[in-house]
Amino acid sequence: MSMNVVGDFIEKLIERAQYGIQGEKPLAVIATLKYLYERDLKGQRFIELIDNPKHTNNLKSYFMRLANDYGRLKDPNTSWNVITSTDEELQYAIRDFRVDESFSKLTSVEIKSLLDRYITQLERTKKSNTQESVVINKQQSFKHYNDLLNELKSKGKITAEERREYSNLWFKSPQQRDELIERLTFMRINKNEE
Repeated sequence: MSMNVVGDFIEKLIERAQYGIQGEKPLAVIATLKYLYERDLKGQRFIELIDNPKHTNNLKSYFMRLANDYGRLKDPNTSWNVITSTDEELQYAIRDFRVDESFSKLTSVEIKSLLDRYITQLERTKKSNTQESVVINKQQSFKHYNDLLNELKSKGKITAEERREYSNLWFKSPQQRDELIERLTFMRINKNEE
């Protein structure tokens, strides 16, 4: 029962967070689960952990590691301070969802199960973001390459036929793309000097 309450709470935080599971509050709860599991702590209420100086710095360091590994936060340190101290956003959310007692009732097996579930989800999200990043970088490189070709053609540095040849080279020789961009950039610079 407690595991379901805590799981539902995390899911609600994920739904509401700007970055989903990579947002500050979901990461803070996952970091807390990781802390509880690795320290073999049971019977701890979430708010007591956050408000207890004995645990706060450790929780923050777990949060920082998760945020750096999986998060999309610009400044994890500030995020932690805002959600746990300055505005106490996380404590308010825990009170609003009445989940504090459920944390204290989690067994080691339940903590491990929740932790595995959300770390796996973070891994998938990270992999997906990495793949998207690669696609975006390839698209940006191709756009830059085409912009160079168009500029060189419009300035009469290359003919329409040469432009087509360069375009074909991009697709035929992916391993030489950086070299092609360098060559075209060099042509553009030399054109500007003339």
